[in-house]
Amino acid sequence: MKYRLTSALTGVIIGMLNNWAAAQTPPSPILEEIIITARKRPEPLQQMPMSVLGLDKTEIAFARINNVDALQGRVPNLQILPHPNAASTLRVFMRGIGNNDEQVLQDPAVAIYLDGIYLPRNQGLSAELPTLERVEVLRGPQGTLYGRNASGGAINFVTRQPNLEAVEFSQRLTLGQRSLFESASAINIPLSRRIATRLSYTTVEQDGFVENAGLGTNRFGDHDRTNWRADLKWLVNDALGVRVTADHASLDDTPAYTGSVPFASHNGQRPHQGVANLYALERNAIEQTGFALFTDWEINPRLRLHTISAHREMEDFQNQNAHSGLLSADPLFVLYAEGDSQQSSHELQLSGENANASADFLVGYFWSREELERQARNVIPAQGIAKLVSGDELVNASQAVFGHVNWAPSGWDQRLTVAAGLRWSEDQRRATLTRGQEILASGKLMISPVVGKGNRDFDNLSANLSLMWAATPDVSLYISAASGYKSGGFNARASSIPVFNRGFDDETLLNIESGLKSEWLDGRLRLNAAVFKTDYEDIQVTVPSDPTNILVSDQLNAGEATIQGIEFESILLLSDRLETTLRYGYLDAEFDHVRAASGADLTKQYQFIHSPEHAINLDLRYSPPLPIPGTTVVELNYRWQDNMATNALVAAGPYEIPSYDLLSARLSVNDLPLPAGRLRASVWLQNMLDEEYLSASFPAGVPSGFWGEPSTVGVDIVYDF
Repeated sequence: MKYRLTSALTGVIIGMLNNWAAAQTPPSPILEEIIITARKRPEPLQQMPMSVLGLDKTEIAFARINNVDALQGRVPNLQILPHPNAASTLRVFMRGIGNNDEQVLQDPAVAIYLDGIYLPRNQGLSAELPTLERVEVLRGPQGTLYGRNASGGAINFVTRQPNLEAVEFSQRLTLGQRSLFESASAINIPLSRRIATRLSYTTVEQDGFVENAGLGTNRFGDHDRTNWRADLKWLVNDALGVRVTADHASLDDTPAYTGSVPFASHNGQRPHQGVANLYALERNAIEQTGFALFTDWEINPRLRLHTISAHREMEDFQNQNAHSGLLSADPLFVLYAEGDSQQSSHELQLSGENANASADFLVGYFWSREELERQARNVIPAQGIAKLVSGDELVNASQAVFGHVNWAPSGWDQRLTVAAGLRWSEDQRRATLTRGQEILASGKLMISPVVGKGNRDFDNLSANLSLMWAATPDVSLYISAASGYKSGGFNARASSIPVFNRGFDDETLLNIESGLKSEWLDGRLRLNAAVFKTDYEDIQVTVPSDPTNILVSDQLNAGEATIQGIEFESILLLSDRLETTLRYGYLDAEFDHVRAASGADLTKQYQFIHSPEHAINLDLRYSPPLPIPGTTVVELNYRWQDNMATNALVAAGPYEIPSYDLLSARLSVNDLPLPAGRLRASVWLQNMLDEEYLSASFPAGVPSGFWGEPSTVGVDIVYDF
């Protein structure tokens, strides 16, 4: 039924587009130029020789992108999924490259940045973000400018800066189903001709959609989040600017409901209530605080120095109950984990251009140090024990020197642009691991006298080279080669302490990409496309280490793979009232070799995860000419993605998220007349067809999963001046 409804709706949309295309005279508006800072300097997106998407304020508002996981489904070949241990911990995959684990001893493969500040941990990524100006998604390795752990790509969240020119105020209130309440307040105040401050506060509350019939809090999946930010901008003089920010985010969500799901090709039925004999359901608790100092000094008209210094701290507690009442009255296991981390980083960037602006450069230095502690207690009632793991004195230190240059040779009439970059990185990792066991009946603790001591250093040289040819003023072709690097680390689940101490090495990749950046129909149609092939080596995979015991496994650099794919984006202004955006992604990711510790060939036993072969995102934005105050806007979003595997071991069973499609809509009336300021009112509906789909699929004693949000209706009221 849902398929027929979706097909019918798709037919209506296509028919409407055809009718409009036939009825309208050639429209006069053109697409706005998108300026991004993906290469650490402002430049038009259409002049960048890479596959990059820029999401502006309009799309951010429609898609309600207030946190990292809200990007799921908006960008083909990007997957953002909740971790089984805590839905507030996210796993990010780009072009099939990511990290399925949440260990702080291991690094992600997609770099997340907030205003140029690296966020190194997956824990707490679901927290609310400050008011966003834009989101930049860079697909493919970004080893030259972003360093380690950007081998899959990078995501930049760019916040709105203080405005020196005027007082500004914004208030958004959102009400919706399941007691949804959101309030986002922001005020901008110029304190003088050269100083301005911007203050913001956001709170989000919503009930989960699975009731808890047991002890503890009332529901699974409740959201209770706040975020505040203070931002001060000081233009010291015409050449020097300083910006200081402080922010704090808290998250007190309840855990997502872990349900039993069928193997493969079926989502199962979304539950509405848990079992009555559940252990007490506790809230997760995450607190994050950050401080940053930015300076921007124009040394002369052709030379600029930019610095970023930041300090961030996080404390987190997470718990998860797996399948109480499924096989017995007790759960299969209950996880408790807590930790804290501190990160300090400094980055210096010197940029400039030559006298005739035919070449520009960027050189820089990056340094960071991260200190962490983490403890986990895994309760297994059937065995009457709790397994204890404690990681202390965890230190990640990194430094890098990088450079990048763009050059347009005069002999080619500056239609050819050559870009090249190089980055040397050095990473140091230190870790202490203690293991133990608790007898539940007596409370007796048995701590292993053998303590793990991991000490590893890594270094890497990443490079980038690209050629971009402007065939016409509106059509450019490019080809690029870029390498990426993800640092090695340690495995807290190693089969023995000596194996833990040994750790595992870094992984590398080389990506070859060609693409098109173009605009047609007098600037009303934008077509961008990329075709890529990635050679992926020394992949950090979990493989059996003992042929006689399949339960013993370790993290080894045992894999090699080839990933190839296509990315396409089309934006079309059919008239000054109708705009469409189509995005498509294709992935073909396969292991070439996987070797066990013994050297045995395990290639056929492994598959790529979180890599749907096809994914589509379609937006339609229409402003009907209604005789009412303000401007009416109707927005529709349809997205579909193929089924995808979620467990790398084929023998474990066909763990996967089956294909699903979602339809969302928003009706807004903008610029309602007021004596002062502007008012916008919107009614929105997400998952209109109430699709029952999985947001995560994983083994937790039995095949398990989390379900995605059901159909939800809400209202936004926004006032600003």
